[in-house]
Amino acid sequence: MNIAERLEREIAEGKIESRLPSEKNLAKRFSATTITVRKALDVLDRKYLITKIPSVGVFVKSVEKPTVRICWLTMHKNDEVENILMNCVRNHFKDIDVKFIKGTGGISDFNQFDLFTVPATSSISYSEFAEPFPAKVIGKYGSDQYYSLPFDVHRINNFYFGLPFLFSPLLLILNRKLISGLDIDIAPYHFDIAALHRLADWARKRGLFLWTLSTVYSMFRILIFNCSNGTGEVREVNMSELDGKMKKFWPLMDKGLVIDDYDPGIREKCILKWTCRQNDFFDLECGDYELLPVPEEIGAKSLMTGHFLLLSGRAAYPESALEVAEFFLSGEVQRLIAEYKIGLPVLKSCAADSIDSRKYRDDLYFCETNNVFANNAQEQEFLMRLNSTLDRALESGMELETFMAGINYEIDMTREKHKRKNNAINGGNNHAA
Repeated sequence: MNIAERLEREIAEGKIESRLPSEKNLAKRFSATTITVRKALDVLDRKYLITKIPSVGVFVKSVEKPTVRICWLTMHKNDEVENILMNCVRNHFKDIDVKFIKGTGGISDFNQFDLFTVPATSSISYSEFAEPFPAKVIGKYGSDQYYSLPFDVHRINNFYFGLPFLFSPLLLILNRKLISGLDIDIAPYHFDIAALHRLADWARKRGLFLWTLSTVYSMFRILIFNCSNGTGEVREVNMSELDGKMKKFWPLMDKGLVIDDYDPGIREKCILKWTCRQNDFFDLECGDYELLPVPEEIGAKSLMTGHFLLLSGRAAYPESALEVAEFFLSGEVQRLIAEYKIGLPVLKSCAADSIDSRKYRDDLYFCETNNVFANNAQEQEFLMRLNSTLDRALESGMELETFMAGINYEIDMTREKHKRKNNAINGGNNHAA
């Protein structure tokens, strides 16, 4: 047991109640140098166990529970399930007051939170207010026990901004009730771009919508990132390949085929919608809906979506916040995620225990994890501009050539930004040398 641990135990047991001995006396007691003692005191200071008063001394802080405030995005339609998970976290920590505050996902005032959740496909540029998780935390989860891909989703500049606690590949959900009478075989793993066009023709003739706006956003992301020569980076996108795929896909971009996600009649009017395990908009048990992977012509890999914890750069108790964040990766929490189907758990063993292909076609989700593509945090700025470009294209009925010119411009901007950044880094290294 090191000096910091021994002092922490003595404080907890009440053996040291107010003022600590001087660094010199502590060094003599523990047969150590004053520098080693000072480092031990720094550890206790970071844990908010002591207060250092210059020229006066070091004192034990009054017993007070640190508070960790979590901005919590709703991740399942069942409030009872969320409450079970929240209570599991609260009850685990006796010495930390964990508060869950329901949020909307927008940037209102993240400074008031210590941890906050964001979806993997978020277009929020969170690097401005998030603090990277330290290597000592991420390094614990490099074993085969965990899915490796979730840990790479929010990597930026060799740091991890997000700590995953649940995720799922993006799938499509088909409203079979709306295509009753359509003579076409639509089945998982046989769903292709030709079937999409048949569904679009059916929708036009019957005054229906093919899919929602957010689904269109997702399909474009998949299209673009799957043309990046396997790197998953915007600057590596092969424009010739993307142009060929886009010509097949563009006719499905008709404004009349896209419905707003918040339209109250969405169930009665929309044939396709994106979904994931933690985003269950439709009742899959009723038999009217079916899960489908994204057609391979759009992309061999699907997007990953999910929930990631971010650490605020202004967390009042960063050590406590890290402790709470890590608990979300514990078997206790991950088993709840598996049991209540609020996402695929990061733990592989828990994920395997949660398979139920009779109702939810979990086999599709698990199969897609082998093909899943995760947007990197470095691409968040591009994603925000992409959504704006898509909105303009839908509103104006833009021609494909004009749209592709806009996308090419955005990709060139990303390449240029990366080049400037590398030049700055290399220039700094050369200067240092």
